[in-house]
Amino acid sequence: MKRVFQATLLMLTVTLINLPLPTMATTLTLDHYQEQSGAITVHYKGDVVDPYFAIKALLTAHNTGLDMQEIGQRWIKWLLPFQQINGLFNRYCKQANGEWTSCKEADADDALLAMWIEFVYTMSPQTGIPLELQGSIKKAWYQLDQLLDQKYGIYHISKDKQVGLLMDNVEIESAFRAIAKEQRRLNDIAGAIVSLRKARLLRGNIERTFRPIKSEPYKVSTQNIPISENRFYPQALAQIFPLLHLMGNDQRASRKAFDEWLEFYGAEWLSLTKDHYPWGLVAITARQLDDCKTAQHWLNRSMHLRHSERWNVLEEAALQSIQLYMKTAPRSCTLVQ
Repeated sequence: MKRVFQATLLMLTVTLINLPLPTMATTLTLDHYQEQSGAITVHYKGDVVDPYFAIKALLTAHNTGLDMQEIGQRWIKWLLPFQQINGLFNRYCKQANGEWTSCKEADADDALLAMWIEFVYTMSPQTGIPLELQGSIKKAWYQLDQLLDQKYGIYHISKDKQVGLLMDNVEIESAFRAIAKEQRRLNDIAGAIVSLRKARLLRGNIERTFRPIKSEPYKVSTQNIPISENRFYPQALAQIFPLLHLMGNDQRASRKAFDEWLEFYGAEWLSLTKDHYPWGLVAITARQLDDCKTAQHWLNRSMHLRHSERWNVLEEAALQSIQLYMKTAPRSCTLVQ
């Protein structure tokens, strides 16, 4: 099996994160994903809300230059009353009478909690975190801290699932860096220093735990899961997450690692046959590494799936992000209509 990653990925310059596109102010649209109530469903005209997918979609849009302020504020107002007293979130189902009720536990508490905190900071005005949200993120911080494995310094999925996942921990590390950026914006310098310290420590622990042999691919989980070259998710996709979340500071090395990933997994990804979803997050990675041709290939191949049962709100945010990117890409990458 071809080894995708050859060098330790270090943190990319924080200023590259959440960089807006000043000349292409475009607003994210989620027609038939977001209801008038503010609820954001996983699928088009769906009846299930999974906060992870909604928050991931909104942060993806924001980080790639799409304006999601109005959608985001409506989402916060809808979700906040559903947060449990202990700070956790569940998944929610729409009942026959139109009401939303908790119907299933969250798939993973760790990444969801970190992204909720990041999202609240991102949406907060320059005057600071609104009073009604301060208690929410305080409870979320407390629950996230409870999931830290004191021995290995990584985060477990939940209190009931004492397992660490690579993708979750990369999302948490990324959230810490984004939170630090927002804390600086809000003049909370002490908080920013703490958040950056958390990110640095977690980044090192991710490398030690999930890739103890630097010439090997990352392990997906702290469990002993056999590696299958034919299993796109989670094995292949997990290798993308450190690149997607900019966990390196060497653009050339990151692009080389991505090119190697494409050589090994690209055909499977673009065939749209190895997983239920088309995984636009890989196209977002291409966008960040300025690989416009790969981003365009995904856009052209996946468009026919839009709003189908194989599409979700995260794919929708990725698609709109890539469409925006293609408007500014070189002429050689002009979108084929």
